[in-house]
Amino acid sequence: MNISPEKSLYFLKKFLINLSIIKISFILFLAPKSIANEKESATPVEILSRRADNRYKNGDFVGAYSDYQKILTFDSTNFNAYSKMAALDLKKYNYVNSISNYKNALANKSSFTFPEKKFILAILKYEEKEYKESEIFIREFLNEQKNSIFFNNAQIYHGLLNFHLKNYKKAIEILKPQLTLKPHSLSKYYCPNKDCKEILGKTIGESFYHLKDYSNAVLFYEPAIEIRKKYNYKDNYYLGVSYFELENYELANFNLNIVIKSNPKGDFAASAYAYKGVISFNGKDYKNAINYFDKALKLNPKDDETFNNRGVARDKLGNFEDAIEDYNISISLDKREPKGFIRYGNRILSYIALGEKQKMEGKVTDSKFSFKKACEDYYIYKNLGGSKYKIRKLVSEICQNY
Repeated sequence: MNISPEKSLYFLKKFLINLSIIKISFILFLAPKSIANEKESATPVEILSRRADNRYKNGDFVGAYSDYQKILTFDSTNFNAYSKMAALDLKKYNYVNSISNYKNALANKSSFTFPEKKFILAILKYEEKEYKESEIFIREFLNEQKNSIFFNNAQIYHGLLNFHLKNYKKAIEILKPQLTLKPHSLSKYYCPNKDCKEILGKTIGESFYHLKDYSNAVLFYEPAIEIRKKYNYKDNYYLGVSYFELENYELANFNLNIVIKSNPKGDFAASAYAYKGVISFNGKDYKNAINYFDKALKLNPKDDETFNNRGVARDKLGNFEDAIEDYNISISLDKREPKGFIRYGNRILSYIALGEKQKMEGKVTDSKFSFKKACEDYYIYKNLGGSKYKIRKLVSEICQNY
C-alpha cells in the first residue's frame, strides 16, 4: 500500500507529539522521587543549617538560635553555628555566652574576624596565664574599640593583667574606678561564682599591700572580704600582715589565726606563726614567742629571719647557748647586709652575756672562750658596717686582752 507524502508527515507529527507527552509524564513521575532522594542525601546538619540561616536572615532569632544549638549536637566543632550564636548572644547582651561561643568559633577557625576578636584572644591568653601576650591584645582592643559594649569589661581585664604583671600602681589606677560601676553579667565569667566587687577589692587591696601601703590595703580588703564573709587564707594573710604593720595586733592575730586554721601546713601558715611570735615578743611574752617560732621553723626550716628572732627571744630568757646556735643558723642561711651585721651584732651580745654568766659561775676557761668569740665576731661586724654604740662600748672593754 502506497502512503502519500502528506499522510507520512501527518503520522510523523503525531508520533512526535505522543513522544513528548510520554517524556513529560516520565519526568513528572520521576521528579518527586528525585526531590525525595535529594532530601534523603542531605545530612541533618545541612538541613538544620539551611533552616537556621533562613531564620536568621528573616529575623527569627529564637528559632535560628535553637537550630544552631541542635547543629552542635551533631557537630560540636561547627564554626558557623558558634559564630552565629555568639552574634545572637551579643544582640541579647548575654556577654557570658557570647564570649564562650566566640572562643569556640575561634578554636575552629582562627582566621575568623570580628570587632571583639582581640578581646576574646586576650581572655584566652589570660586563662592560659600568658599575661604579657594577653595585655598586648587587651591594650590594642581598648585603643581600637572604645565604643564596644565590652569596653568596661576589657578595662577590668587590663587592671587584672597589670596586677599579675606586678604593675601594682597601674592596676590600682585602672581598677579603682571600676568599683563604682554597676556589676554586669560578664562578672560571672571572669569572677566565677563571685561578685566582681569582691575580686576587684581584693586585687586592689593586695596591690596596696605589695606597695607597702598598709592603710589602703586594709581599706580595700575589709569590705571585699565582708561581701560574702567567706575567708581565704591568702587574703587573711595579707590583711593580717597589714594590721601587724599598722600595730593593730588584735586584728592581726585574728586574721593570722584564720590563716593557720585554713592552711595549717602551708607556707602562709609558717609565716603566720612567725608573725604571731613577733607579736608575743613585742608583748614581752618570750616563752609564747619561742613556741610560735618553733612552729614556724617546723614548717619552714630555712626561714633565716625566724631563727634570728627566736635567738633574740632566747637571749631575753637568758638561754644564751641556744640563742647563739640560732644566730649561727641564721647567719649561715643569709649573711648579706643589712641582715648580716645585725645578726653578728646579736651573736656578739650573746657571747658577751654568756661569758659574763660563765665568769660568775667560775668557769674561767669557758668565759675566756666566749669573750674571744665575741671579739672575733666584732671584726666581721665592723667590716659589714655595724656601729652600734652598745656593742662598741662592751667590746672595747673586753677585747683588749684578745
